Amino acid sequence: LFLVYTLAPEQNVIDLASRAVVIAGSGFLLMLILGIWALTWRVLIPIRRTSLASQRLAGGRLSERLPVHGEDEIATLSRSFNEMAASLEAQIEAWEKLSKIERLFVSDVSHELRTPLASIRLATEQIQDAREEISDPFALRSIQVLSSSVDRFETMLTDLLDISRIDSGNVKLRLEEIDLA
Repeated sequence: LFLVYTLAPEQNVIDLASRAVVIAGSGFLLMLILGIWALTWRVLIPIRRTSLASQRLAGGRLSERLPVHGEDEIATLSRSFNEMAASLEAQIEAWEKLSKIERLFVSDVSHELRTPLASIRLATEQIQDAREEISDPFALRSIQVLSSSVDRFETMLTDLLDISRIDSGNVKLRLEEIDLA
């Protein structure tokens, strides 16, 4: 059949169809690439920006905020993130103020308790010095309990003052080499 009849017109149709498929495929591929780029630009980049901002917020940058553009889901996400960041910042500031007030209170109470404790300690020592004159066993036992309670109270107050100094940053650590043997 090929020797008798020429197939050139059919070959032209096949070539034309092949070119059309290649051109259409290239156009479709170009549209697909542009669509993916637009999707990435519109959705994934703001999500990535939000992820990075949340990492910075978790790292301590409490002033981190996201720009809000439009009224879509990404803008809603940005607004929610900004509200969360503002709430966290306010809570942490409130806790810092409360912590500062607590440190001042502990320090003031510790110092105010020192004076009455010194008076109680002095009175306890005076009573212990005079215990030979006391014959009542109940009174002698009371003197022992009072003395041990004053010692415990003084130890707790000293610990409280140390904690107060450490919290205020007035204590500096000194490294010292010690032979464990």
